[in-house]
Amino acid sequence: MLLALAVATPTRAQQGETSVPLVAREAGGNPHYVRVSIGNGPAAPVSVDTGSVGLYVFQREVGPEVERTDTPIHQAYVDGTRFDGYVGLATVRFPGSGLATGKIRIGVITQVSCAPEQPRCPGSDQKPGVMGVGMDTGGRLASPFAQLPGQAGSAFVVDARSGGAPHITFGPSAGTLAPFRFADLRPGRPSTIGLPSWDGGSVRGCYRVNGEAAACQEVIFDTGEWDTVFDPGSAQTMRLGPHGFLLPDQSFELEVPGALHLRLRTDRSMYIKPKATPRSNSGTLLFRYVAVAFDMRRGRIGFE
Repeated sequence: MLLALAVATPTRAQQGETSVPLVAREAGGNPHYVRVSIGNGPAAPVSVDTGSVGLYVFQREVGPEVERTDTPIHQAYVDGTRFDGYVGLATVRFPGSGLATGKIRIGVITQVSCAPEQPRCPGSDQKPGVMGVGMDTGGRLASPFAQLPGQAGSAFVVDARSGGAPHITFGPSAGTLAPFRFADLRPGRPSTIGLPSWDGGSVRGCYRVNGEAAACQEVIFDTGEWDTVFDPGSAQTMRLGPHGFLLPDQSFELEVPGALHLRLRTDRSMYIKPKATPRSNSGTLLFRYVAVAFDMRRGRIGFE
């Protein structure tokens, strides 16, 4: 049963930065939703997805101040979900925080479907929209986080560690970022909105299972993907279940030299899948244990 999303008051941890709560849609669920008001519409939940770019919301969730354009949208996701609709122009506000973009391009969804090769995708017009906050600004749409004014649009920190109060900090101060260790990103596509553009999946990490080296490859640090996916390379000692995921009670490691060394014992709550892939994906698992900083101005990702 879905639970009502809690309404919490944002806090200001240090001068110039604002913290907005992350909430789950169901008991024990992944806390990666925030509330936004679009075009002066009602506050509505959207998922925060660091692995995609652009805000896509259903038409019922936008307000009267959204300006419709003649540009269509066709957005596809790795789970097979397909969105169709139009590009709108709207202000995006984070209720209670004082944070708001100017009028930016968003995707307004009028139809949801599944890709022919994935007919059982989870696509549904009853789910919340998706706020892609990846750092590449070279597409038709860009992250609303990058388009916040002033310091708020410079960087953000996702802190969804277990046992804490999940939140996003916008415009983190130098003091807030001091404990983080950073890895640099490659430039992304030329920006269409005059902001820095970065390839958020260009940090390179190395995997080990049961002490045996797997592949070293680029990693997408992705709040929008439940599964952790990596290339096993030539590793052969890992034990897999019938669906291809690592079985419990194995050692799993991800290291980004100089920035991150995550080591844990697998259990039944973890969905870690070795398979051939050009880029690995951290999935939401990493965010249980590590706060992640996305520096949109300097082009780097940090870990605490």
